[in-house]
Amino acid sequence: MTPLSTGFSVPIDAWLRGPLRGYAGDLLEPGRLRAQGLFDAKIVSGVLHAHLRGVRNAGHWLWNVLMVQAWLDRWGTSARVAQESRALEPLNP
Repeated sequence: MTPLSTGFSVPIDAWLRGPLRGYAGDLLEPGRLRAQGLFDAKIVSGVLHAHLRGVRNAGHWLWNVLMVQAWLDRWGTSARVAQESRALEPLNP
């Protein structure tokens, strides 16, 4: 008997073109990306628009950027995150 080792694929490409389109558009809005300064807004916008037009399937790449943006929405701005991460660095004796 062969064990089940294959899962299922998640239709991220289709979700981003359908029910998650507005969510992605909000989180990946160029002004928001520029203000946070973590991602190049021009590149992200180009990839998103190419994906939405069906020119390329970049769902998994976009999903990673979306998750960072969602994390920033929950936990704060990139400037605050950077400041807090420096505060967590161990002190040098």
